Amino acid sequence: MPLCVISTSITILQFICVLIAPLFGISIQEAYIPYLINAGKNIVTAYIGLVFIFSLLYIIEHKRIKNVSLGKKIASVLLIPFFLFLSVPMEFVALFTKHVKWSSIPHVDTTSFCDLNDPNDSLYKTQEIRIK
Repeated sequence: MPLCVISTSITILQFICVLIAPLFGISIQEAYIPYLINAGKNIVTAYIGLVFIFSLLYIIEHKRIKNVSLGKKIASVLLIPFFLFLSVPMEFVALFTKHVKWSSIPHVDTTSFCDLNDPNDSLYKTQEIRIK
């Protein structure tokens, strides 16, 4: 989270500097075009990096991820960066939010770890049939 907040703060500061650049005699073209090109490069680089990381994750964990089709894996790899980019504003707001209260969320599930790994369980077989 700190890296996200720092990089977001620097981006906002750069944007403010670009907005006020014409007040100091710098033309709009000199200020905005390099900023927009740099911002675009940063976004594309971050997207490609995240796609690479999550592709590598699927390759490493392919034995554990069995019941997901190739199409869903590709879709998730291509869409997960958008999900992560959406978390940036939430993390930034959370940093400055005061009076946060923690409340317990009751969970009533009675499934144990043994139940999850039992291949003879009828629920497990039902889920396996639905997925295939």
